[in-house]
Amino acid sequence: MIAYMDQITVIGRKGIAHDLLSALQSLGVVQIDPLESSEEDLRRYTLEGQDRVTKDTWDAIVARSGMLIDALSVSGLKPAPRSDIPSQSDELKAYLQTVGSQADQLLAERSELQDELDVAQAYLPLLREVSPSLAQFDESRYLHASAFLAPADAVESISSTLQEVLGEEFELVSQPREKNVLLTVVAPKSKKADLKAAISRAGYSEIVLPERYESMGVAKATHMMEERSQSLPKRLESINAELAKLGAQHGAKLLAANQLASNFQSKYDRLEDLGATRFGIALRGWMPSSERTKVVEGLKKQFGDEIVVDTRAADDHHDHNVPVKLDNPKWVKPFEGLLSLFAPPKYGNFDPSITLAVFFPLFFGIVVGDIGFGLMFAALAWWMRQRGAQGKELSLGILGITINAGALKPISTVIYWCAAWSIVFGFIYGEFFGNFLEKWPENRPVFYVPGHGAEHASDAEHAVAEAIAAESEGVSADHAPADEHAADVVADDHGAAEGEAVAEHKKGLIPIILFRVEKFTPLLVLALLFGILQVLGGWGIRIYYGLKHHDNKHVWEGVGMLGGLGGLVIFAWAYLTGNVNGFILFILFAGLAVFLVGMLMSRVFLMLIELASNAGNILSYLRLFAVGLSAALVANLATDLGFAIGGTLPVIGPILGILVGLAVHLIAIALTIIGHTLQPLRLNYVEFFTKFGFYDESGRPYQPFRLLGGK
Repeated sequence: MIAYMDQITVIGRKGIAHDLLSALQSLGVVQIDPLESSEEDLRRYTLEGQDRVTKDTWDAIVARSGMLIDALSVSGLKPAPRSDIPSQSDELKAYLQTVGSQADQLLAERSELQDELDVAQAYLPLLREVSPSLAQFDESRYLHASAFLAPADAVESISSTLQEVLGEEFELVSQPREKNVLLTVVAPKSKKADLKAAISRAGYSEIVLPERYESMGVAKATHMMEERSQSLPKRLESINAELAKLGAQHGAKLLAANQLASNFQSKYDRLEDLGATRFGIALRGWMPSSERTKVVEGLKKQFGDEIVVDTRAADDHHDHNVPVKLDNPKWVKPFEGLLSLFAPPKYGNFDPSITLAVFFPLFFGIVVGDIGFGLMFAALAWWMRQRGAQGKELSLGILGITINAGALKPISTVIYWCAAWSIVFGFIYGEFFGNFLEKWPENRPVFYVPGHGAEHASDAEHAVAEAIAAESEGVSADHAPADEHAADVVADDHGAAEGEAVAEHKKGLIPIILFRVEKFTPLLVLALLFGILQVLGGWGIRIYYGLKHHDNKHVWEGVGMLGGLGGLVIFAWAYLTGNVNGFILFILFAGLAVFLVGMLMSRVFLMLIELASNAGNILSYLRLFAVGLSAALVANLATDLGFAIGGTLPVIGPILGILVGLAVHLIAIALTIIGHTLQPLRLNYVEFFTKFGFYDESGRPYQPFRLLGGK
């Protein structure tokens, strides 16, 4: 839910401006807004004189410490205690200058050496090929050689161009290089300028040495690059080690310095948000209603009659741009991160955090529905939580995403919820890495499908049945019945015994509640019920908040869509079950009548199209069944493959089967996990959120003026 907010206005004399802001920063719950006024006497506070100098100083310290934090890669450390760093700006600048001078020297050297190494690695492959032919002309007094790359089919035209410019005074040699050819041209040194012009005229660029090597010959330059390409990585490694050592030594202090400077910088920024007269100042901001007493009493205790404090509750209808603070139960808070992809809802509107917390992991569990995968996700969540507790960030490699340590705990909580629902539905579906526990243990598996008879029996089960039949035949031969009726009775008894034996052999420990790879109807109905609940529920939320905000357009739009969709849903159910009658038709037409009234009253005539679109949104929830079914079938195939391989060889077969089956499972889940996550999110973000107007209006996040790193 969205926390209730109060607006606070504080008026006092100009001399207490700094102390007032320090007090509010220490309280840490008031978001200060720039004070705009139409009064000529009340203008924005302007930083002048020493205030401006001080602010510029703290700005420089923030920038310098931030640069060093990035350069030394110390973001994973915790800030040092404030007592470990200077508290005055001049002393802090001197400290940063000392550390910065060491870092700057190492960084400059690293940058220069890295550039040199990049140049060497770029040029060396080509120079190794041209050096043998060009090097012999480095010291020649009469000949000059140039080399360049060209397409293989352009050699003849290049030769013609050279002949036009140089006549017969050149020699052209080519050698294949990947898809091109490497051409070397030798000409008299007196024709050097003409040779360069001819190459340029042909549309190609001569291979020239980098600037730092251009005074050397090709042979010497190649030799130098070879040596530097060997020595530079070692020096770069040494520099990185020195920077890491510097970061370990000063990182915590740099973080503390950055926090301290940021606090002062923030205070001076807020000074410019105040309104000011010649002798007084005024401040306006927002705070949670639950903090009102603490803030008012704290300010009055410190400043007494020097200030006037006024507060009022935020008005849902008339106040604009009220900051939004989400105030949800502890178990919901980790799911607020799923809303951080968007701007927060407008103040006074519906906060869907709790619906995400309920439906996202539930839908995920319906789709995945596998005990084995659920345990894997739980293990992943445990590992992420441990990593976050150690203060280590998590890099997602090729995705280019890095998750900081503080975010790993809430993310792991969301994964725990998804894992729990996956395990719950895994028990319902009887799935553990697909159908593994339907096959193992072989004689009495953990899960079995009620109603599967002898037609599903394995070879071993048929052998049991045949043994029973053979025994029965032996008994019949020794004790033949006296008449045909008695023979039929014996045959029936034998058949019943055979069926019971097969059934007893087939039966496992736990019956599968819902065998989703065969029984589709229950999941189809469940998916549609979720669609009806969220789509119609979304319009119900729109009606409620329309009434709350006296927005008749939204009220009638919601009433119309609720009536029309309700009528269509009931009619569709009756039609599919063969229960269409006069009463059902009355409900259908009544719902459509409500829909027409709602459309006319709201004047949203596109509702005619939206009605069909919303019906499609309900059907969209069938993806929970479809995606889940495909995942189950793939998992079954992976397990079947493992069992098939396991039966090929006596000892190595089972081991190989387990390894292959597990590998296929891991590959399949890695390729499909994004879809398993995005489909439940999409149903919430698109099918549900759009109904109550989540994207129509947005708010701004609550960002209180507070001290970084605590008091």
